[in-house]
Amino acid sequence: MKILFITRKYPPSKGGMETLSYNLTTKYPGEKKIIPMKEKNQMHLVWFLPYCFFYLLFNSKKIEILHLSDMVLVILGGWIKKLNNRTKVAINIHGLDVNFSERKGLLAKIYKSYLKLFAKEKNYDLLICNSHNTEKIAKENGFSKTTIIPIGVNLKNKMNSCGKEELYKIIGDQYKDKKCLLTVGRLVKRKGVNWFIDQVMPLIREDAIYLVVGEPDWLKNVASELDLIRETIRQNKLEKRVILLGKVSDEKLEILYQTADLCIMPNIPVIGDSEGFGIVAIEAAARGLPVVASKLEGITEAVQDGKNGFLLPPGDAVAFKEKIELLLKENRELIRKQAKEFTLENFSWDNLIPKYQIAFKNLCRE
Repeated sequence: MKILFITRKYPPSKGGMETLSYNLTTKYPGEKKIIPMKEKNQMHLVWFLPYCFFYLLFNSKKIEILHLSDMVLVILGGWIKKLNNRTKVAINIHGLDVNFSERKGLLAKIYKSYLKLFAKEKNYDLLICNSHNTEKIAKENGFSKTTIIPIGVNLKNKMNSCGKEELYKIIGDQYKDKKCLLTVGRLVKRKGVNWFIDQVMPLIREDAIYLVVGEPDWLKNVASELDLIRETIRQNKLEKRVILLGKVSDEKLEILYQTADLCIMPNIPVIGDSEGFGIVAIEAAARGLPVVASKLEGITEAVQDGKNGFLLPPGDAVAFKEKIELLLKENRELIRKQAKEFTLENFSWDNLIPKYQIAFKNLCRE
């Protein structure tokens, strides 16, 4: 079975979609070809899409299955269907694939028109949703032919266990003996970082510091979130308790996952920008780092309350404060062990790749 993977989200760029694309394409067995766009700035689509069009033009007869990383590439599905209608098209769909069109602004209007033109059933055979929440959103917007396969986590070839000394090399010796809360993700409003700094950090014990890994979205109209976060830190006089680490290397991120005390996912609801799954939660839990997260959207499938983390009402500052302080007081070794075992058992790529194989084989039988 000849499979062509085309993705516009791929390392060295980082994120949930990049992680999914990399692990799926590299771990999927058999005859395959991968065409990745490795640039973070999506303006590079102006050359990437024409390249893909020409590749499909000259190779369409050889391709049994075309897998596209997200709905933005659905136009390629329509193109290959015209060239070779026997080719099956599968598309991974994420929360933003549909919700982005609900945003305000010119780009959202253009994307909404794009979906109306090209996201038609005749242009694809299967939509692979990363959660029940994403599937629900897709069906509410008229998309059908769906299945659900979550995003996985992979710990193979990761560095050996490390201790607090490695952490202090990143954040500084002045933070020794501090309790470390960690958030990882793009600095956009829905991640709730600004809300957490403003509403929760002033309530939490003084010896707790907040480490924030991530950078603004590539879109200029949301890059101001970083400025807002910095202003909130200043207004609350939290300069010594909130550390903005920006983009970090994989090696440093591994150290942070292994040495932090809690992973915080304080997401808040934002129209047109939902959390499709929450891969950071399983990345953290797979390393034994307990997760405290908002009970919101796709996060509820990555975090199973009481098994690999704890779910709280979004926007409830008191609930976050009480759960965090309770966990910081408890012996977390049992919690760490349980979180790691549950996550690896349910979200390992070794267990998820066969689900893709079954989905693709079923497509070929149709």
